[in-house]
Amino acid sequence: MVGILLVSFLVQGNALLHHGYMGQDYPQHSNSILHAMQTAHWWLHETSNPPLLYWLGAFIHHITLSANYEAVLSLILVILNMFALYAWFKLSQSIIRSPLLRIAALLTLAFLPFRLIHSEVLATDGLAVLPFSLVILLFARMLRTRNPRKQLVLAALLSATLMLGLLAKYTMVSAVAVTLLLLVFFRRSFASRATWVVALFLIVAIPATLARSEYRHYRDSRTDERWKQTWRHEMQWRNLVFLKQADREILHAPSYDETILVNGEPVFNLSINNKHSYPALLHLSMYTDVLNIFQYDETDWYFGARSDRTNRAWHSRSSPPCS
Repeated sequence: MVGILLVSFLVQGNALLHHGYMGQDYPQHSNSILHAMQTAHWWLHETSNPPLLYWLGAFIHHITLSANYEAVLSLILVILNMFALYAWFKLSQSIIRSPLLRIAALLTLAFLPFRLIHSEVLATDGLAVLPFSLVILLFARMLRTRNPRKQLVLAALLSATLMLGLLAKYTMVSAVAVTLLLLVFFRRSFASRATWVVALFLIVAIPATLARSEYRHYRDSRTDERWKQTWRHEMQWRNLVFLKQADREILHAPSYDETILVNGEPVFNLSINNKHSYPALLHLSMYTDVLNIFQYDETDWYFGARSDRTNRAWHSRSSPPCS
């Protein structure tokens, strides 16, 4: 396990040296950190993301006074995600009996392209992985003990973890709703009714109050309509469930910014609504470096650029696409 985590860390460290933290929406996150530095207490509520990442970036710049504070921040994200991997390994010890299968599961998860990339790219997503992982681990441990004191301690830790997750990513609010359902379903696993009520207050009521407060800050601080988030859907049910003929393009691992002409105008091929199925796009994002973040990029642009050798391998019809 230690060997897997170490090699994974070295792979990501090498990518950071070559600006692997420049992922999707990098300019937005970089500018938001700069804005946070100019804001009272570095607490920024002006983008489509919570303030924690930008506060952390401003804090790192404050204590290091280094021009490379973004790389340091991404290094911290990598380390936090190492702990997230360890949390999944600890969880596997209680659900996978074979040690060999546990190591195989960790090996697979550690070196999936999307995990290597996602956990180092400068974005709020990588910051939410550890809280998400700890929520599952802590909840499982809380249900396995019948000691009321331990259950309440784990409930308090779970509450703090959920709040950190909410400060990292707005969509973590869904975890609060899921924990509410699980608490109702597993209410007989608690030592007493009083213990269950206190756990319900800690795990649901307090994080839900924070989520409500975040929503009000977000609503009241909207100064730029470009980042306003609305409830809507882009895909249809048949695209979410069934494959489509255009999915064959996915097997050739197209780049995120691959463009085609539609009505004489260049558009991103992968962004055309309902052209490809969700399973195909999910496969592409999990098993390929769709933004070319780990590719050599002589232009140093955050979308990346594939070398001739890599591009031939990915797009060759005579051999399987590389992942």
